[in-house]
Amino acid sequence: MLVWDFVKSTIASYKTTAELIDAVHEIDPSVVHQEPLHEGIPQEVPDRLREDVKNAWETATKPDVRHD
Repeated sequence: MLVWDFVKSTIASYKTTAELIDAVHEIDPSVVHQEPLHEGIPQEVPDRLREDVKNAWETATKPDVRHD
């Protein structure tokens, strides 16, 4: 468990995700950050699939007030 604790504490030491991404990129420049699919669907994805992903994401993330 010592390695896992080290990893958790190292990741937690960064204040933002952007800082963590920058640090990883400094260590290994071949690592390329890719936006999550729901935030920016890559242009090479066909339009029909882009709409399917967008619609599925919006459907899956509707607020649920039944459990408040």
